[in-house]
Amino acid sequence: MSMTTAASLRYVAALERVGGVQGAALSIEAEISGGSSGWSDGGATSRVQALDLIQTVHGLFNHWKWDLGRGDFVRDTPRVVLLPRRGNDRHPDRRPITAVAQLNGVLIDGLSMAEILCCFCWSVQSKQRDRLTESAEEMLERVAEKLGLSARIKRR
Repeated sequence: MSMTTAASLRYVAALERVGGVQGAALSIEAEISGGSSGWSDGGATSRVQALDLIQTVHGLFNHWKWDLGRGDFVRDTPRVVLLPRRGNDRHPDRRPITAVAQLNGVLIDGLSMAEILCCFCWSVQSKQRDRLTESAEEMLERVAEKLGLSARIKRR
């Protein structure tokens, strides 16, 4: 498995965990269902860890600066991968494609680069498709390195 594939799977799994985590359960509910006794955090810990991973990935996708004091990214405007030319553009419906929208389209919705271009009212041309592909590869490599996946895969 390549490091970019591993990074993709980690990101998608975190998104699924955030969407699928239940609320907190009382100990009596755990007893009835045959679970362990005591208080359950209802998946809150998993949710926090998954949200942290998602925020880290979004910070890397957008090339935001890391604040050592806060231990978090300094949120700024989303990074635009493809920006329409204003004034000279013959397609007024064409919208900018952000890094997060692009990778969510590929990883979650299973869209091709051509389909992403169409979703944002761009014409499908190899020049734009190549820019999206290069951008996606670069973003996933950054995420893999930050998550420590590149070192693990190179050792094997």
